[in-house]
Amino acid sequence: MKRTSLKRIAASFVVLFIAALSVLPVHADMGPKPGTTIVVENPPDVYYLDLLIPDSEYEFHSNLTEEERAACDPEMLAALEAQRQDGWHTALVTGTAAPLFGSLTGVREERGAAHTFSYFGVPDTYRILIVTEDLQVMTSEILTKKVFQETIRVKLDPETGSIAVTESPSVPLLYLGQFAATFVPTVLVEFLILLLFRIPVKKNLLVFFGVNLATQLLLTGIMTSTLVSSGLLTAYLILLPLELVILAVEMTAYAFLLRGVSKARRIAYAAAANVVSAAAGFFLIGIADSFINIL
Repeated sequence: MKRTSLKRIAASFVVLFIAALSVLPVHADMGPKPGTTIVVENPPDVYYLDLLIPDSEYEFHSNLTEEERAACDPEMLAALEAQRQDGWHTALVTGTAAPLFGSLTGVREERGAAHTFSYFGVPDTYRILIVTEDLQVMTSEILTKKVFQETIRVKLDPETGSIAVTESPSVPLLYLGQFAATFVPTVLVEFLILLLFRIPVKKNLLVFFGVNLATQLLLTGIMTSTLVSSGLLTAYLILLPLELVILAVEMTAYAFLLRGVSKARRIAYAAAANVVSAAAGFFLIGIADSFINIL
């Protein structure tokens, strides 16, 4: 294969990848929104659940309609409102700085009663507040949101009036899962392309795995951090510049480290392998997000 042909193939792969991502529509309110789902294990028959948030979160938005307030038990609602103290107030009943969607009553399901709070008013720091039918008040310790869209499980202790978290996202496991979801398919795809370009495997196996390990660690760190903190839409937006950086790194590394073929073939292989694996990564990000951000 001639040098000019290899360069044209590499350039074509890069241009097609950029063009494919550039046509994706972006709207101001598109994509998933922040969310927190609280699953109450063995819930009482009748109770209300709200979030206590710091008073620094201003009350610009009332998150219960007049109809929803009228449908509430007045004594239980008053008990929630009475918990405004020590620098905390209720998110649904009193209000938040940004709109918050949610309900005081949960959705009964096999795993317990699920309460989902969503949209831009979801707090990063909060306490869980529960009022039962007999007006018993239970609260949790201060909790910090770990993931853009997360689910936690809690159990109630009526004797102490406390709410304990029994299950929450493990951030280290999220990074490990993201790495496994992207590294294995990437290595398989790029190894097949290595064979298609007739690059000697024995001479270059260590280089191949070393370069892929380094770039996938970089990809995992940035993409998982983005999925955890900002969600899928932001991850898609940074995919193109990140993949271009990885493309430049791998083209440079392979140009100097691969053996047994011409420099032009090494560069062409790097371009082809990265564009194909990046296209696959576009779909793998969605898979990774499905187990990082769960509501």
